[in-house]
Amino acid sequence: MGQLILDSGARVTRANPAAEHMLGRRSGELQGLPLADLVTAESRPQVERAFAEANAPGSVAPLARVEGDVPGGAPVPIELVVGRFPERGGAGYGVILRDLQAQEALVAALTERGAQLARSNRDLQEFTYVASHDLQEPLRMVGSYTQLVGERYRGKLDPQADEFLTFAQQGAVRMQALLDDLVIYSRVDTRGRPFGPLSMNACVADALRNLRLVIEEEHGHLDVGPLPDVEGDPTQITQLFQNLVANALKFHGAEAPRIVIRGEPRGGEVLYSVGDNGIGIPPEYREKVFVIFQRLHRREDYPGTGIGLAVAKKVVERHGGTIWAADGQPTGTTFFIQLPKAHAPPWSAPGPAEAISPLHAARRRADDLIQDRMKELV
Repeated sequence: MGQLILDSGARVTRANPAAEHMLGRRSGELQGLPLADLVTAESRPQVERAFAEANAPGSVAPLARVEGDVPGGAPVPIELVVGRFPERGGAGYGVILRDLQAQEALVAALTERGAQLARSNRDLQEFTYVASHDLQEPLRMVGSYTQLVGERYRGKLDPQADEFLTFAQQGAVRMQALLDDLVIYSRVDTRGRPFGPLSMNACVADALRNLRLVIEEEHGHLDVGPLPDVEGDPTQITQLFQNLVANALKFHGAEAPRIVIRGEPRGGEVLYSVGDNGIGIPPEYREKVFVIFQRLHRREDYPGTGIGLAVAKKVVERHGGTIWAADGQPTGTTFFIQLPKAHAPPWSAPGPAEAISPLHAARRRADDLIQDRMKELV
């Protein structure tokens, strides 16, 4: 961090090596130069305002973003803080300089990255539209005509032809299911509702209500404890628990499914768990089960597309949380979901003032900072 001491005429009387290096000067070259001559012409109004504020009674040490005038080089973005302090025979000033090159390069990179993500999000939305309209319509036509051919000609051709027709019909049905699930997966981000306070017990109750018929068919037993509330999208949180419970109902063992849902606060977060007594997941597959369309079993044994846990993970990540699988107690699998209790306001790109300085939050302490730094130099 560069440091300067100026006399009452705003001329440099002392400078530390960091300030000399920042402004492209050799040792002693800053001596006697006005601060206004060390910045570009375009930055001089900001320097004048900084001195005016520093001289105003009761003012807070101002922050200014200027361009340092480096001899023979490109201007350097600098943040300077000007503070007034007494000196023998009049008044002087202390100036702290901070090089913003690395920070502004990072801001520019983050801004570009944000623009790339926005473009990717638009591409995803366009893909969702194609998947839900342009691709599904011809697929429905293929499925309909394949079914029609099967109904009209099945048994009239040789057995192999009947088998081929069956394969074609099954393929069309499966492709339709994959497209439907892909649309659901992609809409987690693009069609999500704003976050707000929600009742976690109400979301779980809605999920179990949606699964009522399956729970009755499988003779499932649900044990749901009091669940702490968080902020989130109630529709997606309901979908999250619905997918986890449906997964437990599907992959049960010889015994009837027993599913335990719990939640406990942990500081600013809540840890939820969904445990079952099912067939379990081998440790080497506990990350793969969250990959879209990933299956660990034959379709003939356990139907489905393999989208449920992938959607669950995407919902959790949209809510700023994490999800993982572990051994059940004593058997089966337990899924843990860690979610923040609250969310910060939606992020927006910082304006020029916020982007150039993390010291804005401490502006009220800037006068003390100036005085302390100057004592070190005097």
